Amino acid sequence: MQPLTSRRAHGLAAVRVAALAAACGGRLEASSGAGSDAAAAPSQTQEAGDTSPPDAGACSGGHCVTTLASFENFVPVAIAVDTAYVYCLIFPPSPYVGELSGSPILEPGSILRIPRDAGAPVAIVESASNMGYWAIASDGSNVYWTIPSDGGVSPDLVPASPLPTGAVMRTPVNGGATAAIASQQTYPTYVVADATGVYWVTGLFADDGVTNNSVLALPADASAPITIASNQSGLNGIATDGEEMAWCANDNGTVVAAQEPAGGPAVLAEYFRCGPAVAVNADGVYWTDGNDETATAGPSVMSPLEIGPPGLLAAYAHALYIAPNDGAQILRIDTEPGADAAPAAIVADAGATALAADAIGVYWTTWDSANGVAAVWMTTN
Repeated sequence: MQPLTSRRAHGLAAVRVAALAAACGGRLEASSGAGSDAAAAPSQTQEAGDTSPPDAGACSGGHCVTTLASFENFVPVAIAVDTAYVYCLIFPPSPYVGELSGSPILEPGSILRIPRDAGAPVAIVESASNMGYWAIASDGSNVYWTIPSDGGVSPDLVPASPLPTGAVMRTPVNGGATAAIASQQTYPTYVVADATGVYWVTGLFADDGVTNNSVLALPADASAPITIASNQSGLNGIATDGEEMAWCANDNGTVVAAQEPAGGPAVLAEYFRCGPAVAVNADGVYWTDGNDETATAGPSVMSPLEIGPPGLLAAYAHALYIAPNDGAQILRIDTEPGADAAPAAIVADAGATALAADAIGVYWTTWDSANGVAAVWMTTN
């Protein structure tokens, strides 16, 4: 595989995805050992684009949408996959409760482990205080998540300098004790993981200069975190393809990449207001561009794809998946050099709130705010 610095870089004209919120409440049963059932929903299928209930009928043409899980009174805000399970980060529909120095406090979040077959979801993390809602990640053995602020301050109303400190957490996928892999982290937010290690960004909302904005890693063979890059002002999204990673330094206006697990950073493109959606595959790096324009610096940057405002991105192998902000569909683009790069709709009326992809399929979450029902879906890629 060629390094990212010699691969294609792609900017997608876009705007940021709005934060999820609704109104209601709910409760999960606490997990014990391997966990307890958080919701029971058999795997069911329906034709792609069919928005009727999950038991709506059989597949046709070999292309089906499968309901992996559905549950009530919790909003899905992030999704991750590994070779065995799908994971979903959920919050009660009103994520901000109480006040602390005039700032809301995040209501506890939970992580569901969802089998790819007919098994029931299990809460492997249940009602964790101060959990960050940006991302979760799995390396097949553990799920990783963040506590941005030990004091529970909302990310939307972080006090002035200095930023609060938090931690990056690890929970075994089969249940067990949760532990911090990195503490005293300056407001950690986005996190990704693969066989080479765990990677995260800190200081997303820093207003005390750029000193707190860093990309850090815990390599698989290491016992302590290392700094991959510092002075990355306005960090806003990170992605990995298992060999290299890329992130958006929004305030710096750059898209940056580094080889895993500890390579030095290299700027791929400049003059972008990128993220938070960023993705990496064998053919390149992809991001959403809040400036709605194209720039060139370093490697050539292709023109934005004219598909509307893409809000969510996922990539795997030679494919890029896009869920536009309007939620109407999920698009697939063949990114292999020389292939037809025309977007093709693989799911209609998807309404995705989070998106992931792997060798088996594409996964997404939905939230029906009118009825208080959430679901986790997949389709073959």
